Amino acid sequence: MEEIAVNLDASDQPKIKVSKGSVRDRLTLLQQKNKAKFIENKKAAMGARSLQDDNKLRKLKRQQRRSTATEPLSVWVRAGKGRLRNKTNKPRRRGKGRRSPSEVVQFLKENSERVSVLGKEDLQLRRGELSQKEYMMKILAQQQQEQNQLMLCLLANGQNKNS
Repeated sequence: MEEIAVNLDASDQPKIKVSKGSVRDRLTLLQQKNKAKFIENKKAAMGARSLQDDNKLRKLKRQQRRSTATEPLSVWVRAGKGRLRNKTNKPRRRGKGRRSPSEVVQFLKENSERVSVLGKEDLQLRRGELSQKEYMMKILAQQQQEQNQLMLCLLANGQNKNS
């Protein structure tokens, strides 16, 4: 409604000042007129007699719904172990009950334990990866030191031969 009012205010052609309330009032008026035309067309198409039959059918359905909704409790009788049963001796279906607070607490504990175990495993894997990297770095450093010593030895031998 507000968007319609804003769009009408923004239009340049017919300069109209419109509020949200006036748009709502106009819409309800148009809906009422349209509904009245629809009912008139329906009456003309169906005829007065079939419309009365339709109304009677609706009335009967309403009465049936009321009677089932306000059915007396005497229909229900207690039978065995405190369960309510109707005349056909079928047990009443009950919805899924709420969980007790202890079940919720137990679930949260189990969930937190699972998360902590997964976290510990992840930490161990990371430590293992780090230790492998550290080991490889040590080996590379040792190899580089050996190469440096060889180079120094070769340079020292080369200088001895030149002198």
